[in-house]
Amino acid sequence: MKKVFIVILILIIVLQLLVKNANSFTPNVLTLTKLKGLCIRADDLNKRGIEKSLKEISEYGYNTIFILVKTPEGQVIFPSKNFPVLTDTLPQIIEIAQKYNLKVYAYFPVMMDKNYGTKHPEDLMGNLGYEKNTYYISLLSKNYLNYIKLFISELLKFDIDGLVFDYIRYPNGSYDFSNSFVSLGKSNGIDMDYVKSVAYKTFIKPADWKTMFILYEKKDKDIVNWVNLRERILKDVAIELKNYASQKRTNLKFGAFLVSRGYRYDSIETSPSIKKTYAYQKVNFSYFGDTFNGILDFVIPMIYLSSLEEKEDYVTVVTNKIKSLTKGNLETFVGVNPSGISLKDTELEIFNAYLYSSGVVLFRYPLFNMGDLILENPLEEGREVLYTVKNNLGNTRKEKTIFNDNFVPNAENEVIINHFYKFYTLVFKVEDLSYFVNGERYSMDVSPIIRDSRTFVPVRFLGEAVGFKVSYDPKKKEVLLDNGNIILKIGSNIYKSFGNELSMDTAPFIENSRTFVPLRFVMEAFNFKVDWDESTKSITIRGIIRVD
Repeated sequence: MKKVFIVILILIIVLQLLVKNANSFTPNVLTLTKLKGLCIRADDLNKRGIEKSLKEISEYGYNTIFILVKTPEGQVIFPSKNFPVLTDTLPQIIEIAQKYNLKVYAYFPVMMDKNYGTKHPEDLMGNLGYEKNTYYISLLSKNYLNYIKLFISELLKFDIDGLVFDYIRYPNGSYDFSNSFVSLGKSNGIDMDYVKSVAYKTFIKPADWKTMFILYEKKDKDIVNWVNLRERILKDVAIELKNYASQKRTNLKFGAFLVSRGYRYDSIETSPSIKKTYAYQKVNFSYFGDTFNGILDFVIPMIYLSSLEEKEDYVTVVTNKIKSLTKGNLETFVGVNPSGISLKDTELEIFNAYLYSSGVVLFRYPLFNMGDLILENPLEEGREVLYTVKNNLGNTRKEKTIFNDNFVPNAENEVIINHFYKFYTLVFKVEDLSYFVNGERYSMDVSPIIRDSRTFVPVRFLGEAVGFKVSYDPKKKEVLLDNGNIILKIGSNIYKSFGNELSMDTAPFIENSRTFVPLRFVMEAFNFKVDWDESTKSITIRGIIRVD
């Protein structure tokens, strides 16, 4: 009996160790550590319990919350004597979010405030009778901008990490025809009577929803100048609000949510619907993915597939277009809304967001169930993967799939944002400015070189090739890769790999203001297979990257 008890005890210990180390089947896997954001509203947190909700959000892998701090009605969620208060729980939300290592970004609709509009109807955006307007405030109103600044000054008493502008746009092409905007248009040489007549025909009567878009695409001078003027005002407002907030608080990050139509089709003729064209986006909202380049730190294109009537590959279309227009200088997070699409498409959209942007922002808690998974065996290309899925309803189930190139979790009744993997093949060639990532060609301004019989590559381009973060500490002369999982020191053959101190037979160096690192040692630290081809002087690297 005693022996049976001992055997049972040993089995329990072994099982506990297996569970504890369930995720150790992918040791030293390069992880790209993307932003995993979730839009939330204070009233939802209050109903479900702030502590319970934020703990749950953190446990299911989110690292950032985007909280609505001023509603379209003009109500705020913090104590205030100047604004109507919906709830005063923002200080508590921030405190608990920080407890669970969640960053807090505050967002609000810039051009919407019913409370202000009711009191100041003279500052409402003018339209041509398209609808009764009680929400939309003209961004030419200095009084309203001062009102927003007062709101920002109160908001920044609280320890937020960033400020995100929502609805920093126009409702559609029938706005803004207020007296002040018409006067401004005329002073800029625009025939505003003509523009109004075109807008009336397009949006009011007969409401053909095409005339203004066609004229814009044909580069009609007055229509184009009118759209550009509206865009310039959006830029000016973003600059003014950002500068004001930056004076109040340094180290804030600034971003904007963007409607994301018109990225797939440049012309009306080639598009199946005018709603999918660039002209439709620019005329209606007067912004595009590059509008805030050089002004804000990031944008969040809202790629809501159901409302856009698009497929999951639209993420690739939008993010690549923004990257091309801004030369990669404007960080992009992808807004994802699971409503109205399948969970399979949701997971594929999230996967594409991780591949082509800096992360995802899900809309919104608690409108969908959250899930996570535990891998139960090593990831190997062409092999079966077993994993366990759990969700916040308390359900668990076993899943299996074959890992061929990509690993995307199978979701049944939940949205999973963790454990997305991709098999990468990279090829670098000595003294060649081109390199290949999964067969796609890229270029760099400094080629790999051989030194001490080792292939060295410029670390910046290696980081771009696989997507990991690279930083340099000039005081310590240390290069930090993948958030410090790999640390190399200039001129030293000692390096750290996932906390372990190791040695190599060569050392990183700086040449012509470029930092070069030994390719084999860096990539083998992440369990990549590295092969050298003497005949072509090329090095091929194969391995798995966790892209989330």
